[in-house]
Amino acid sequence: RGGFMSRRKKIVITLILILVLLPAALMGFLYYKINTIKTDNQVEGITNILLLGTDGRKMSKSYNNYINIMSETSEITAKVRSMITDTNRIRKDDLGNPDVCTVYNYQKIYNKDDVLDINQACRKGTIGCMDCKKKLIGALDELLKPIRDRRHDIENKEKFIDDVIEFGRE
Repeated sequence: RGGFMSRRKKIVITLILILVLLPAALMGFLYYKINTIKTDNQVEGITNILLLGTDGRKMSKSYNNYINIMSETSEITAKVRSMITDTNRIRKDDLGNPDVCTVYNYQKIYNKDDVLDINQACRKGTIGCMDCKKKLIGALDELLKPIRDRRHDIENKEKFIDDVIEFGRE
């Protein structure tokens, strides 16, 4: 019976987290409306982009190429470090093309304040791919920290979980 209750509690915690964190779950959608970067050949405006998985393919749980909103810092770091960048860029000071970089697509969404500087630095070869990934790790970790903290708060409140289970029985 003890195992059953712990499994039941895990299910209840998951349901609570889904309900409490529903606005944050929007992060999992593949399409985002973002401001485009103004370059010489573009005008500033709103566009839809496809957010690919961390390996450059379609984002999918079965491919394990997504970043979970419940991810700890170490998981975020591992996922971002394995992300595909500009394959033509061999050395840090080589000129880059952010338009073909998966990391840059994430930067446009989660690091909007620095995205223009990142674009220019990549094209000039003044920022390396690892430095770019570190900026993304910082932005994602900052975004997901409140979600993780709320999750840990809920998990540590045994009475709250028991009350939810009891309410579900009624």
